[in-house]
Amino acid sequence: MASKDVTDAQLEEQIQVLLCGRDLASTSLKQVRADLEKHFSLSAGTLDSRKDKVKELVAAEITRMQSQAKQDADPDGEEAEAEAEAEEDAAEEAKEPSASQGSKKAREEKKRKSSTGSGKEGKGKGKLRDRQSSCMSRKEFMKKAKTITVTIGDKQLKAEPKLFSTGSCGFMASSKVPVEVDGQTLVLQCGLNLPVIGSKEWAD
Repeated sequence: MASKDVTDAQLEEQIQVLLCGRDLASTSLKQVRADLEKHFSLSAGTLDSRKDKVKELVAAEITRMQSQAKQDADPDGEEAEAEAEAEEDAAEEAKEPSASQGSKKAREEKKRKSSTGSGKEGKGKGKLRDRQSSCMSRKEFMKKAKTITVTIGDKQLKAEPKLFSTGSCGFMASSKVPVEVDGQTLVLQCGLNLPVIGSKEWAD
């Protein structure tokens, strides 16, 4: 097989596989090219002529992974919400200390009602995170979790159990998904990371 026989889409898909769970700090572009050449049964150095394209695809995948890691760390946006509330409280206390206490209590009461709903267990994101944060260990999850099926359009993807680099556990799937637009079939590169809320707090 020659370098020209390997499409950019194939390179992109395999780069996703190679970088998943890998220590990026100790991974070089030369090493990635070598791994790609091995996977596609190419002679050593065959992809040197496409090093710029490989570099571009690797950079794009690292950016996607970093973005996903941030989402894994705070999937519900609770941290940002808490910081915003803290800043608002501080600003009000600086302006009007006596009046801010009532305002703060009102917000806390509103937040409490929002998290508890009508008194039913499990309402609210915070309660869900608390309930799931100690329900099992990472080892138990990886041992007992089974592949799940996710449907996108007309295609079913197999999502495998995964321990993410952030420490969260969940499921991951990567595949090409065809969609039809204006009578034309377009192929999407679909990557799914499905972290379990609260799993970052699980013991090993």
